[in-house]
Amino acid sequence: MMKNSDFVILLDLGRVVVDVTLDDWSRTFCPDDLDYAIRVFWQSPDKQAADIGRQSPEVLLQRMVDDDRLSLATLAEARRSWQSMFRSIRGSEASIRWLLQTFPVWIASDTDSLHFPYIIEQWPILTDAQRAFVSYELGATNSDPGFFEAVIEASTLAVECLVLIDDRAVNCERAVSLGMQAIEFQDWSQAQADLSSITGVDSDASFKGQNSMSCNMLVAGESHSGVPTIFAGTPTTVTCGGTSLITTLPAPTFAPVPTSILPMIDAFAPIRTPVRTLGCRFPDSLPVPPSVTPWRIETSSSTTAVSPITSPVAWSNITPQPT
Repeated sequence: MMKNSDFVILLDLGRVVVDVTLDDWSRTFCPDDLDYAIRVFWQSPDKQAADIGRQSPEVLLQRMVDDDRLSLATLAEARRSWQSMFRSIRGSEASIRWLLQTFPVWIASDTDSLHFPYIIEQWPILTDAQRAFVSYELGATNSDPGFFEAVIEASTLAVECLVLIDDRAVNCERAVSLGMQAIEFQDWSQAQADLSSITGVDSDASFKGQNSMSCNMLVAGESHSGVPTIFAGTPTTVTCGGTSLITTLPAPTFAPVPTSILPMIDAFAPIRTPVRTLGCRFPDSLPVPPSVTPWRIETSSSTTAVSPITSPVAWSNITPQPT
């Protein structure tokens, strides 16, 4: 499929490709105050510094470990909780596949050096994006001067051919102020419709209506309790927990095949009696005794035998040997 190179799609990650479940994240280690971790850490200067690459996100995570109100014992545990807040957005996988097949796609997102590699690993379809502009590498967020300027400078297209898909109005407004076009994301049906209106490229019918299906991509920390039961025609349960991109598929429905049992007959091999054979032997065919040629052994000189009581006597095979 030929890509439409007249436009470049700039794709945000948070709440467009993946959902950020802050409430669940905070509830995990601070159940008595659901907003505490969000207020103190997610909205902190350390989080902002990590997003623009001025400091490592592990500085923030170490503060979380040191906080007595949070049930985080080690830095490794804090890192796992920091990454487990992401979930797939309904319809995102099929729509992103359509985008990647139809347009050049560049990632443009506010993220830190722990979140971005994790999202790419868990949603490997994103590796097909041509480029990635992330805040911790550019030193600026989408709403800051310098972010979209770097995107425009990297593009060979006219600025109005850059289309941003982002869930934050402030980011969309700034992109539009620079001459770009923007779609404020609500869901993928709306985003695809707006993109088709801008580009004139209709969404493929096979990718429409994906919002009625759940891609059910499992990520680290997500699990389902109980032993899965699979019924024919229902989604196949693939795993009770994992870290890879897994999409449930319809379970196969098998039609029973009738079993036919025919009579079994063992046919034994026939027994045959050999027929007697009569014949006669002609005189010429009788066995002939072998011919024997007489022979003898003669010595060229006599052999003398010495005996204490007899005199030597010459002998041969003609004369009997003395005893």
